[in-house]
Amino acid sequence: MKKFLSKTANKTSRFSSILLAALAIASVSSSALAQSGVPLPKNIDGMLRRLVEQQNQPNVAASAATDQVSARVASVVKRQAMLDKAGRVLVNIHLDGNATLDEIRAQVNATGAREIASNSEYRQGVVAAYVPIARVAEIAGKGGVLSLTLSPRPVLNVGRATSGGVSVIHSDELNARDIKGDGITVGALSDSYNAATLDLSGNPLRIHAPQDIRTNDLPGSANPFNSHPVFVLDEFEPAGPDDTSATDEGRAMLQIVHDVAPHAKLAFASAFNGEVAFANNIRKLRTIGNCDVIVDDVFYFDEPFFSDGIVAQAVDDVVFSESLSGKKCSYFSSAGNQQGGGYVSDFNRVSNNTARSEFPAQNLKLRQVPSDLTSGGFHVFNPKSGIEGRDISQTFNIPAGTPDSPSFVLFLFQWDDPFNLRNGITTDYNMLVFDADGNYISDFSGIDDNTATQQPFEIAIFVNDGPATTFQIAVARGSNSSAEPVAKRLRYLSVNQFFSGYGAAEYYQEDAPTTFGHNSARGAIGTAAYVYDDNPSNPPAPPYTPAVENFTSSGPVTIALDHRGHRLLNPVIRRKPDIAAPDGGNTTFFGFDYEGDGLPNFFGTSAAAPHAAGAAALLLQQAGGPSSLTPATIRRTLKRSAGPHDLDSFFIQAIAGPFDNATVVTGQGNSSNASSQDRNFFTVDFHGQAGDSLRSLTIDVTDAGLKFDTTKETGFPFAFGQLNGIRHGEISSTARVDSLSFRRFTLTFDRDAFSPGDSVAFGVDRDYFGDGGGNIADLLQGARVSATTWSDDGKQSNEGTFQNTFGLGYAIEDGFGLIDASKAANRLQ
Repeated sequence: MKKFLSKTANKTSRFSSILLAALAIASVSSSALAQSGVPLPKNIDGMLRRLVEQQNQPNVAASAATDQVSARVASVVKRQAMLDKAGRVLVNIHLDGNATLDEIRAQVNATGAREIASNSEYRQGVVAAYVPIARVAEIAGKGGVLSLTLSPRPVLNVGRATSGGVSVIHSDELNARDIKGDGITVGALSDSYNAATLDLSGNPLRIHAPQDIRTNDLPGSANPFNSHPVFVLDEFEPAGPDDTSATDEGRAMLQIVHDVAPHAKLAFASAFNGEVAFANNIRKLRTIGNCDVIVDDVFYFDEPFFSDGIVAQAVDDVVFSESLSGKKCSYFSSAGNQQGGGYVSDFNRVSNNTARSEFPAQNLKLRQVPSDLTSGGFHVFNPKSGIEGRDISQTFNIPAGTPDSPSFVLFLFQWDDPFNLRNGITTDYNMLVFDADGNYISDFSGIDDNTATQQPFEIAIFVNDGPATTFQIAVARGSNSSAEPVAKRLRYLSVNQFFSGYGAAEYYQEDAPTTFGHNSARGAIGTAAYVYDDNPSNPPAPPYTPAVENFTSSGPVTIALDHRGHRLLNPVIRRKPDIAAPDGGNTTFFGFDYEGDGLPNFFGTSAAAPHAAGAAALLLQQAGGPSSLTPATIRRTLKRSAGPHDLDSFFIQAIAGPFDNATVVTGQGNSSNASSQDRNFFTVDFHGQAGDSLRSLTIDVTDAGLKFDTTKETGFPFAFGQLNGIRHGEISSTARVDSLSFRRFTLTFDRDAFSPGDSVAFGVDRDYFGDGGGNIADLLQGARVSATTWSDDGKQSNEGTFQNTFGLGYAIEDGFGLIDASKAANRLQ
């Protein structure tokens, strides 16, 4: 379905919308730098370049249409930038080895910058600093500077109040046995702990840390059950009274840890001061905070897909390092809330000349694109098609927006080259954006000179402030690439203005990975989310019915380079996420009321990860205290505590008939709207004997609690996809036209038209009956199919039921499944 979400998804969407709105920042003053006409150095990345250029163009609103496009892009870029009280922008300054870290720090600080953090161990060194926008080009041109990149605003994977998750993971059973986390310290990293002034609805926040302590929702001197105050290692400092970035999500996370392990000591450090400071704070929670367990709920959208970046390397340090002071820590990280926005492929090349001259079916106006951006050829999205049917563009639908509230799709596009290494880039890929008519939009495109930025990363965007429309993307190799690229693995994550995954209208990959970054580090325990109860009562009370959240990011993750940036002979597949834990439980102040009990509920993998971290604290106490279990043992024990779950995420199958006369119907798709509009969601295959034929097929979704919606406004009309061995004219359908609610339909095939080995694919929107959602294929569990076949023996009718594959083991959506703290503790006895 298009417009309506399930109750759980709707809660999360509301949270994401308000959070992102809070991230909007005021414009900063323009400077005279760009007005001089001097081009910016190429080693400034695209996001920072857009910001600098736009800040130096006064009166954009009155300029030409091209400048208005630039202004729309800049408005989105500003949301992703971080500014301090002086209007300086947070950037990462990567060194090339020709100057020392101290020399660069001194030169940067001399420009009026404010240094936040530095690291001499990552590559040739890196400095994070708030720098005056007017001095960005100057710093980029200094000797010893490899590149200057925007440090993007991080993304959150978002007592009196007790989380219902404690009952789901049975930590309450351990608490009843006096296993409450005594002697264990858990540290959290998020935006802020006690700095927020507004709640998520934009109203004055009235509940702060002191109130939480008095109501026993956090430890502290006023809490008679745990008087150890939260150790705040590093608090986030808002840029000013208009900066609403701080939401105190870190405090909400610690409330969850406190619910699960009420006697554990707690610590906090901000992850919102850039990736360099984030990595430093991870290590400090081990070395200064004396933590046994660490958890975060943050990602930066420029973290590497195919290697371990600066934050991931810090995670591995606290988990594995023998030389770092402090105890080895178990590290939990939210898997992400971006399901449905992934794409992954090897580069399927067609030459530049062929694409520009021999693809008459394409409407892309490639003559508008500079040839140096495409001279290395284009990526073909459907490589199995013949030359005339090959498609070098991928289409997206985008909903309506307004100038004050535009809709947009943001693409985070990477390939398997190393980050931030001098001469590390082998291939310069570009992501080109076109409108529905094929016009090239350079301001929306990702066209950095990657050999200058030394980052295998492009950000492309489409901003819409008018009626709903479509747009297209293309991927091309630039002239800076070698004849045969070493880097051939492509991957992107596309998200909307709520930072939810956003899928394509064609060549959609429902099972493409969407988790990435430090949550997929070797030492991290990536944590997916289950809503603690998908049918809550008021007041909430067990038994609960947990269900996997339809936004939780999926894996696995392919690592093609080691931590030094060297290409691996054989890429490593990491089975991420590792585990799942509940979300949606109560807090005192954070979230929105889900059950109607008057207390806000905290959704997202941000809420799942602290449940798992609290469980780890209980296991450590059970085993004897700090360092009594290795991080590897904790990971293994939690994985093995999970029960049976769906092993083939986003896939379901029904078989009607015996093996020699079987009609097989599969459904494949995730929770995104792209899945509801996928013409190839259903596939029908017939496995009969020579001379047999399939005459009819009926699908009835009543027993799955679903319905079909064929309206254009909220659903997707029945449409055929790929047909093999049969023609459209040989098929008729009883699927209703423009109907909001029907539960069954029949396909009828002409006599002898559907033979063994043939297949038919089609799509139609599925919704929960009486609600929206329903897009995930797994929800068809229990739906029925009826098939009629003809053979020499006459007519035969067969029945089948859609079934998921349940068992123990890894699945791409929820790892090894929903953990059980009580079972895990029993395994240690």
